[in-house]
Amino acid sequence: KTFAEYTAGTAFERPLLSGVAYAQRVMHSERESFERHQGWTIKTMKREASPIQDEYAPAIFSQETISYIESLDMMSGQ
Repeated sequence: KTFAEYTAGTAFERPLLSGVAYAQRVMHSERESFERHQGWTIKTMKREASPIQDEYAPAIFSQETISYIESLDMMSGQ
């Protein structure tokens, strides 16, 4: 929510960008808590649950038109 509010409030500074995203580093020991807090499961690019790894980098997008992309693990390589 904070990221979405920040990007919406500063969108005028990025007139040529259609969206802004970040990927948060999540260690395996933090995954369950992270997923519970976010309300979704970290997934691969094929929209399957990301396999067990040492760390994850799920992308979190602020742009509502592409919010279906959130939760994809950029480190899954798939």
